[in-house]
Amino acid sequence: MPDPPPALALAPLAVAAVLAVAAAGKLRRPRSGPREFVALRVPLTLRRPWVVRLHPWAELAIATGLLGAPAPWRWVPGMAAVGLLAGYLALVGRLVLRGERVACACFGATEHPVTGWTVARNAALLAGAALAALDCLTTASPVHRALTNGAAGAAWVTAAAVVAAGVWAGEALTEPADR
Repeated sequence: MPDPPPALALAPLAVAAVLAVAAAGKLRRPRSGPREFVALRVPLTLRRPWVVRLHPWAELAIATGLLGAPAPWRWVPGMAAVGLLAGYLALVGRLVLRGERVACACFGATEHPVTGWTVARNAALLAGAALAALDCLTTASPVHRALTNGAAGAAWVTAAAVVAAGVWAGEALTEPADR
């Protein structure tokens, strides 16, 4: 398969940045995890204490893998990101469709209501993860490609940081949930 366009490296950079921000927020508030899993109606098998404790670490591992997993294994974090973000989209989509008023601290910050914005954000992140998985079919990591593409590579890294900041800011600026 020929290498995809160099700018496709933005997808894994952006998804990794968002997952890292989310993981950091969850690691700052470890006690909120079990409550969040119940509120979001996470299936019982995934509410086990060890799963809840490992969840932010899994996000961080996926983010790290998207950035620098070796060539033969790059598809693993790519598909893990797709699976994780598809699960997030299914959870919040189901809640919004049912009209349930539920709050989530998706990025470890203050709890905010799960709304259509949450669904749209998660759909966009899932699309980014799909592009990141496609990018994982290339031989060079996105970090390597960004570092070897001069100003264009710096622009990709900046764009990924802007995406992560935008997602975090969108979460921070929404109205806090009534509890």
